[in-house]
Amino acid sequence: MKCIACGTDNNLRERTEHGGRCSRCQHPFVFEPTTMTPPLRFTDGFFEKAIADISANDTLYFTPNQFYYLLNRRLKQKQVTTRPTGCLAIFGFPVILSFAFFVMPRVALEEYSLLIAWLLGMAALVFLAIITTFIGYSSQRSSIRQRRNTASGLQLVGGAEILFAVLASLAFGSQLGATDIFAVFTINVIVGMVAIVIGYLQKSRLGNTTEVPILEHRQFRDWLQRWTRVNGELPKLLPPPISGETVTISPDVSAYSFDRLIVVESEAIAQMLIANNVHLEHNAAILSITGYPHNIFSTVMEMLRRNPNLSVYALHDASPKGMAMVQQLTTDPQWFQGQTVNVIDLGLLPRQILTQLTFAVYTSKDREKEAKRLPASVRQQLSPEELTWLEAGKFVELEAFGPQKLLQVIRTGISLGVAADSDRLSTSTWGDGDSGMFLAVDSFG
Repeated sequence: MKCIACGTDNNLRERTEHGGRCSRCQHPFVFEPTTMTPPLRFTDGFFEKAIADISANDTLYFTPNQFYYLLNRRLKQKQVTTRPTGCLAIFGFPVILSFAFFVMPRVALEEYSLLIAWLLGMAALVFLAIITTFIGYSSQRSSIRQRRNTASGLQLVGGAEILFAVLASLAFGSQLGATDIFAVFTINVIVGMVAIVIGYLQKSRLGNTTEVPILEHRQFRDWLQRWTRVNGELPKLLPPPISGETVTISPDVSAYSFDRLIVVESEAIAQMLIANNVHLEHNAAILSITGYPHNIFSTVMEMLRRNPNLSVYALHDASPKGMAMVQQLTTDPQWFQGQTVNVIDLGLLPRQILTQLTFAVYTSKDREKEAKRLPASVRQQLSPEELTWLEAGKFVELEAFGPQKLLQVIRTGISLGVAADSDRLSTSTWGDGDSGMFLAVDSFG
């Protein structure tokens, strides 16, 4: 394991002899992979790279939850994920080698009993692959990528089995006899077709799958504390936002307005965007739906209402509360009740998740109850598929994405909003008759 301080590679004996320190520079190792339980097993270099990636090499601020989601995703990727062609190789090599070294010598002597056993064994092997794939697909600890790979691999294995059975029947059908070759050929074709169909069904159901994290928050906090004790504080890791913290606006600035408003669901995301100077880059005010930063909320809203051409960009979780956020912006007197505003919903939206199938989707009983309490005015903006998705308790949090991705989403959304003609925006009327131009973006970034 390499020392992150000097780059020296230390084996287990050297690490043990030096009390968990580098044999050259004596820098302590924070993590010892040999004492960690798979799949939560990694090195200091793995953790350091995760910090560098989430902060874009110490250029972007990030939240603790964003770092937690990144580690959870990386640790899942460290699990054995066989490519579809790898699944085919795992099946094909032993089948071909056993045929070449055991079956063919017997066939040359006109002994065909081993050939029949080989064909039946191939069907049994594929049947075992079907069971293994089904168990792996059903596990919520498996990622979307893992499930897609295993389903595609199962289809390839099923097709290879049918091909081998066809070739064997053509080559040795006359020697085996019609009854025997028909029986083993039928068994192999049926099992192969079952594998292909199950693989197809599994891939078609990817949009309905959910995951569970493999990393607990308690474990994550412990790792973070151990890292900072040895290597110092993470300069770009943001503390939890403080509701009463002071943010000032100079009198000169408050006399003007902003071109845009970015409203996010969580205070942590609002704090992250402000820390990364998104407000300066886009001449945009940044507020959370809860009014963060609270001490300047009223002042900022007064500035925003001066701009009759204000564009509002909403960024939220794919959750019942997130779906209701746009309505709150147009009907809440603290926001824009009685005014016509252009609202562009950047996401997260269930439709974005259902079409892209790359998101880690989680479930919660609380969100299931919240979805069933959504008002009719919000429900009518959602498709039946989106409502079904939400009412199953499914959700994706915005903090599952790193700062680079969220900044990209905002840049893309603002570019789309600037370029959008009025006929690309659909008028939405909420329950109290307040109206505004509303655009929901179909792709997240």
